[in-house]
Amino acid sequence: MKWFWIGFWAFLTALIVSAAMMRPDTVDATLAFVGTFLTVAAWTLFITAIVAIVVGGGIAAWIIVRKHQIKSLRQQDGHYPLQRVKTKNNGVAIIDPNAMVGPVLVLDRATGAAFEYEPAAGWQVQATIRAMVERTRTAQAMFQGDESRSSEWGSQHRGDRITAAAAKLIDGPRHQPAMPQPAPAALPALPAPPVRIYTPEEAFDANTRTRLAMGAGTDDGEIVQWDMLQAPHLRVHGKSQGSGKTNLIQTLAAGAVRTGARLIVLDRRRFKDWAAFEGRADLVDTRDPRHFAQAVVRLCKLYQERDALLGQHGAPNIAALEQPPQRVVVVISEFGALCATAQAEGVLDEVLYPLSLILREAGAAGVHVLIEDQVVDQRWPRGISANAEPVTGYLPVNYGAAGGYYDAHKLAPYQFHFAGTVFGTWPMAAVLPLALAGVQRRQAAASSRAAGGGSTHVNSNELAHELAPVNSNELAPAAADSWYEWTLANYLPAHPELLQTDASGRGIGVKALGEAMAAAAGKDYESMKGMASGVAKRLRSEV
Repeated sequence: MKWFWIGFWAFLTALIVSAAMMRPDTVDATLAFVGTFLTVAAWTLFITAIVAIVVGGGIAAWIIVRKHQIKSLRQQDGHYPLQRVKTKNNGVAIIDPNAMVGPVLVLDRATGAAFEYEPAAGWQVQATIRAMVERTRTAQAMFQGDESRSSEWGSQHRGDRITAAAAKLIDGPRHQPAMPQPAPAALPALPAPPVRIYTPEEAFDANTRTRLAMGAGTDDGEIVQWDMLQAPHLRVHGKSQGSGKTNLIQTLAAGAVRTGARLIVLDRRRFKDWAAFEGRADLVDTRDPRHFAQAVVRLCKLYQERDALLGQHGAPNIAALEQPPQRVVVVISEFGALCATAQAEGVLDEVLYPLSLILREAGAAGVHVLIEDQVVDQRWPRGISANAEPVTGYLPVNYGAAGGYYDAHKLAPYQFHFAGTVFGTWPMAAVLPLALAGVQRRQAAASSRAAGGGSTHVNSNELAHELAPVNSNELAPAAADSWYEWTLANYLPAHPELLQTDASGRGIGVKALGEAMAAAAGKDYESMKGMASGVAKRLRSEV
């Protein structure tokens, strides 16, 4: 190899010198050729060396890893290393072959459980063989093991001699390893304590003025109640047919009238589900959306009168009064359909604002609202949906969140979710006549229906002036009066510029007032700007 490089460089030198002597004009070309040749040769050698290093390193690494893997499976110094096996649940099962009695071990990769198979000769023979193996391992443990060096001679060392003490220890009796014992038979499960099944009559008897039975819990059978002080209003959701919404609302309605509450039913289906309550409740036909709007406005006035009564006595709620007025439970059936017809007739705004006020503030005044609808949709203002506790029955997959319970598709018919508890309701069809038999018919309540199924006009002691039919022209002024009072109490003190006008005579701050009213009612600005303009004009003329 030495002579090759000497000859190679001599050849290049002779080539350049001869070119300089014989053809001086080719010296530059010769030098360029030699430089190019050397560059290509250097890169070729460099790349070859890199490839050789990478390939050689990879082969060497694979050999080392493979050698370690093979070595990890072999016995060393009479002892097998622990074996690690990955299971399907991302766990690791660690197996100690030295603790095995039998020759075969089966591992369930799904659960990580290991089972030893009994040898054909039986466990007793296998245990004897294992005792002999342990004797050999004892001897191995007493002297230098594999890959050990006890002197400078290394592998040529003849090894240690067995002493008398070592031989005595090896020949001594050894304890046989414990044989696997069969798993003890599983103890019989203790019988579950009997779940008491409450009848509807027992549930009604447990009602109070502020706690009404809804059903029985599916886990423990205990009665689930609506606490009207903790959750003044409810919204009941579920599929249109078969979920049991009407049955649940009838249960609450029957409990309300049995405890002396005034029941008002706003229904657009000609009271097909409320015949048992005839004479015991105020039944208001809301097929005409203006009747629906009138009833809501009157209820809002009733709440405001009671609120003023609380203010006179300094009471936080009607329970603190010496002679509290009768609680009122209002059932609004098919709220979504009612809102759709009200919107078509242009009276939706006259419904939603007073209803939002009732749900926000009327609980302390003893006015409670039960709203029935399939789900919460875009027609529900935030002031209504946020202030009514959801009670959710069966809904199709992916619709549970719209009803307040994600797993509503798992509920059976007549099962509901309320405040973290799943409960079932009692069938009311056969129970209602008996449950309401002890409730006196209201002598002052006369339901007179117009021929052909017209609206039901209610005339009662306390609610005669609240729910009596009124002229439809009163709706808009009633809503305007409410917004006027709201602006005086909540908006004008912080925005006195609302009473001023600009150089052209236009009111200042009307748009800001409309945006504030829209935010309070959960609507957009366009639907409230006309009301804001009217309220601002009235303020400038009266304040």
